[in-house]
Parts: sequence; structure tokens; C-alpha cells
Amino acid sequence: MEGIDQVNLLLHLQVIAFSLVVFFCVNYIASYNGYYKLPNDDESLLNDTSALTFLKLLGVFAVFFISNILVVSSIKIYLLLKEHIPFFKDIPLEAKFNPSFMGWIDLIFIVFSLIMLVFYSFLLGRPTCKAFAGIHFFDAKRRLRDLGIGVASILICYPLVTSVNESIGVIFDFFQIPSVEQVPVEKVRLIMQDRTLFFFTSLGVLFIVPAAEELLFRGYLQTWITHTLGRATAIILTSAIFAAFHYADKQGIRNIQIVGTLFVFSLFLSFVKERQQSLWASIGLHTTFNAIALSAIFLGA
Repeated sequence: MEGIDQVNLLLHLQVIAFSLVVFFCVNYIASYNGYYKLPNDDESLLNDTSALTFLKLLGVFAVFFISNILVVSSIKIYLLLKEHIPFFKDIPLEAKFNPSFMGWIDLIFIVFSLIMLVFYSFLLGRPTCKAFAGIHFFDAKRRLRDLGIGVASILICYPLVTSVNESIGVIFDFFQIPSVEQVPVEKVRLIMQDRTLFFFTSLGVLFIVPAAEELLFRGYLQTWITHTLGRATAIILTSAIFAAFHYADKQGIRNIQIVGTLFVFSLFLSFVKERQQSLWASIGLHTTFNAIALSAIFLGA
């Protein structure tokens, strides 16, 4: 145990133990009250997913990546015109711009991406929207109910997500592997001095990011996989792809901790979307999770 902060290790173990106890208690109550019951195939609540084809799935991811390319290309053109840096020269943008400038670029990207994703979905028509978002997606009363179920689901999933994150962290600490922050968390910390940017970024993290990611992964991807391979496979595959989407070279071997934790969280996102047959449910859970993470960053600062 040499070189290990035993007091810090004990604290982590206490958090793990407490989180697991809370998880099992809350999940026993949730299971007893039918939380884990999914709608049967013959229930009217179940969405008709036939309108969502593979080409439409490819199209939505193409729209997302093209949006990213357009934003990056705009910056490259700016550098070409102002500093005569070749367009195709591979340079880290963080080395050329301060954190505030990059923060505004990130914010523009997430807003632009959501606008493009919604516009693409609008072009596909109402049947396709109902296929991936839920047949009651446009029902105001049902929307509030599904959002509420998603928000309440944080009580069920968060203790397990915390225990998984802490458990993997303890293993890395045992081998004295330095901790790193998830790249988005680091970016938020760097812009906290710019209050205007931090305010709008916080709104983006709370509302725009969950909407865009849920539209992509739980909406299009999970719906198509469910239609093709079944629910269980869809939940696992969607969660694996969603978690891998958050991989970053800068996070090094700690990607195992970050990606692993997000995989567990994504299982609940995928499940609650399948349970409610509504994208509002996973958006509600995702927004609540981001709100907790954002509060921790703010209080930590």
C-alpha cells in the first residue's frame, strides 16, 4: 500500500459501499413497483418503427458529422485568411485560440448541430419522427409524464453510476495512474471566468446536448437496432456506441473509467426510453445527470 493515500482510499471505499447500499434499496422499491417492466409487443403504446430505415439512420449521423466539419472548416478558413496557415495543416486549435474563443466555438457547434438534426428530422416527416421519438411525443400531457419518469430515474441509476466510477478510480489509484478530467468537464472549467459564456454553455449542457445526443443515439440508433435486432441488443449496443463516442486521446488510459461509467449510465438512458417509448424520458434523465455534473463543477470551483 506504499505510495497510496490510505485516507483517500478509505473515503472512496465508503462512497462505493454507501452508493451500492442506496442502489440496492432504491432498486428493490423500483422493481417491486414495476419500474423494470417493459411494454409488450402487442401493446398500443409500442412505437411503429418501420418508417425508420437504415438510410435515414446513416443520414442523421452524416448530418451530425457534416455540421462538425462545417464549423471546423470555418475556423480553418479564418486561419488561412488571417494568418496564412494552410487549410489542410493539422494543428491543435487550442494552441491558436484562448479557452473563451474555443468555448464559443463549441457552443456554436452544439447549437448548430441540434438545429440541423431537428431540420433533418422535420424533412423526414411525422411518421419517422413518431418512429424514433414515440407516438405520444407531441402529446403535452404525456410529455410531462415521460420527462418526470426520466428525471425520477436519476434516483435509481445515479448510485450505481457513482459506485462504478469510484470502483474503477480506486483501481487506477492503486496502480498510481494519474487522474484526468473528462474533456468536456475540463472545457467547462476553463471558461468559468467568462460569466456570459459560462451561462450560455451551462444552458447548452443542460438542454441542447441532451436533446442532440438523445435524438442521435436513443432516437435514431436505438430505434433502428431495436427494429432489427431486438430490445436487449439495442440497449447494449447503443450504450456501447454512446460511451465510445466520448472517448478522447487526451484522457489516456483513464478512458476506461470515463467510457465505462458512461456505458452504465447509457444503459439506463436506453432502458427508460424503451420503457416509456418516448424520447422525452431519456432527455429528462440525461438533463438531470448533466445538471448534477454541472453543479459539482460549479461548487468545486
